[in-house]
Parts: sequence; C-alpha cells; structure tokens
Amino acid sequence: MEKININDNYLVTKSNKLMEASYKLTVNEQKFVLIFASLVEKDDEDFKKYRLEVKDVIEKLNIDHKNAYRELKKLTKTILSKPFTIRVPNRKDPTKLDEIQFSWFSSIRYLNGEGALEGKFDPDLKPFLLNLKKHFTSYRLKNIIQLNSAYSIRIYELLKQYQSIEERIIHIEDLKNMLGIQKNQYLKYSNFKKRVLESSYKEINEKTDISFEFEEIKKSRKVDKIKFHIESKNKKIPKESAFEEIAATKEVEFDPFVFSLKQIIKEELTDDELKAILEASKYDMATIIKKYEISKSSTYDNLVGFLISAINKDYKEPIKQEKNNKFHNFEGRTSKYTKEELEEKLKRK
Repeated sequence: MEKININDNYLVTKSNKLMEASYKLTVNEQKFVLIFASLVEKDDEDFKKYRLEVKDVIEKLNIDHKNAYRELKKLTKTILSKPFTIRVPNRKDPTKLDEIQFSWFSSIRYLNGEGALEGKFDPDLKPFLLNLKKHFTSYRLKNIIQLNSAYSIRIYELLKQYQSIEERIIHIEDLKNMLGIQKNQYLKYSNFKKRVLESSYKEINEKTDISFEFEEIKKSRKVDKIKFHIESKNKKIPKESAFEEIAATKEVEFDPFVFSLKQIIKEELTDDELKAILEASKYDMATIIKKYEISKSSTYDNLVGFLISAINKDYKEPIKQEKNNKFHNFEGRTSKYTKEELEEKLKRK
C-alpha cells in the first residue's frame, strides 16, 4: 500500500449531519480522526485503508517522542472505545429524530517493523464522508492542526458551516450537546463562557481562516442562545461548504432557518410561507415541530394559517374544524403573496 503524507492543505469534508454530531474527543483524538478524514475524497465510492508513517502522525499531534508509540496506541484505542451520536429524521415521521450511535474506525492496524499504521473508517459512516454532493462543509486541515483546544476545533467546524451566511444562532443546550459537554459540567453560564466560548474565541480568531464575535440572547434573564457573527479572513470565500454551494446557485439570499424547516415539514410550502411560520414562533424550531405534530391530528383548510394560529394561541391538543375558525378563511395557497402581503393578511386574521 502506498504511503501517504499528511498535507496541511488537504480538505476535510464532512456532511453537515456529521458536523453537528454529539461527541467528546480530546484535542489529539479529534486531530487523529480529521487527519484521516482529510485523506478521503468526497467523490470516493468506498472507504480505503490509508497508510501513514507513525513519525508523521506523532509530529502532527505533537506527541513527545519518548514513549511515542505507547502514547499513540493508547490514543487510538480510546478513539475506538468512544462511540458518537448523529441525529437523523425518523423514517416514518420526519418531525421526530432518531439517534444513531457510530464508531469512527472499523480498524486501526500497526504494521510491525514498518513504522506505519493503517486506518479504515467504519462502513456505516459512508453517507457522511463519501460521495457528498450537497449538504456538506469543507475546510483545510491546517486550520485545526494548530488549535490546542478540543472545543475550539468543534466550534470552528460549527461556524465554518455557516461561513457564507455570516451568522449562526445556537441554543446553549444544543451547543453543549454538540460539544459533548455533560449535564453536570459548566452548570454556571459564566464558567461555560470563560472556559469554552472565550477560549475558543481567542484561538479561532488568531489561528484559523475565520474570526467571530458572539452575543448572548436571553430568555427570562437567563442566557438561552448564542448568536455568532462570522467573518472570513479571505476576501474571496472558496465554495467549500454546502451552504455556500446552495447560496451560489440562487439569486435570493439563502436562509438556513428556512432550509432547516423544509427538512421538517413534509408539505410543499414557499419560502415566504415558511418565513411567516418562523417569525410567528420567533424562530423557535421546537415550538414549530410541536405544533406541526398537532396539525397531523387536526382539521384545517390551510397548514400555514393553522400553524401560525397554533403558535400564537399555543394549542396543546388537536383542533377540529369549526365554521368560523379564523385560519379557514386564509385564502387557499399563499404562494401568490409577497412576504409583506402575507404578513399583512395574517395581521388581519
């Protein structure tokens, strides 16, 4: 098998589902996985066994050469013992999410007397690393190799995903889950802010191809969400992510919230209709999912009108059609209206 050198300019390409997976790896465990991910071509049809020189891996991970083999074998053994979780839509009901547990590698083989090792990704990861045509994000390996915090690597990936959008809002609990933070860790927001957000802010802004600022969005005087403002340090952003790809193929501005809602709602709604639902819920996806679930057992003439009424009036159970229900007079399909006209009609209901 041909030896492959570790090249800092290689691209790491992962599906957005994998980007947002929940896992907890140390900084060197993450780098090991990402070094191998950089060897995968996104158009590959199957995983290969990739051979790397142990000395190259040790150098990239900055492992002390004294007992380096022992430390590296300990690290790879730990990676193999750490499953991680990806959430995917339920096959029968896409408003519900299933959790799938994966392993990173099917095997890691040390070649005795050759100073090399071979790694092969778990076959179940094929949909998330292979033959990716859409909904993926890419970045240069060099951007994470020099980071010293596991949280910095993960936050970099989550922000890189939205680089072309230039901002991303994440609930605190969702962010902690994606970072692999346990429920008993960083119970005080001040500790989370100092040890996770501020330390990552410093590293990412100093050492990668993006920079960011963040602001706190509060709910009942408690920080509920973080809004990240993302900026590229390059004047021209390469089209390496799925979001950038989508944005480039449309004349209108790409809205990640609309994109996400399209994955939840089965019915074919226009972007303006989806935006009206999002605005009614104040962009609370959990609320929309709950009301959409109620709609399945309710009777109504128009889904958009029903969902907006369900959100505004906080329906707790299915609603049966009544003669004078306000959302029944919502004139058929609303796609003929502009966003402004749609909002005006909703105000009058």
